[in-house]
Amino acid sequence: MIIKPSVKSLNKATVDVPEKVALIGFDNTSISKEVSPTLTSVAQPIGKIVKQSIQIIIDKINQKQKTKNKKQRRNI
Repeated sequence: MIIKPSVKSLNKATVDVPEKVALIGFDNTSISKEVSPTLTSVAQPIGKIVKQSIQIIIDKINQKQKTKNKKQRRNI
């Protein structure tokens, strides 16, 4: 969301974008096409990142539970 004001400020200061300053977005929003010149933007696979993160957390919880169960069985 800061890209549009950044480009405006650079243009106002007569800094050539992208000749002197290169700006890249990392959220692939439509705003990257609304500024002049249009900007490069990288899409982040948010859904995939969330699914993998949740799976990692579940795996960690399950691993802790397995370790806890093994310790309990040894103490019996």
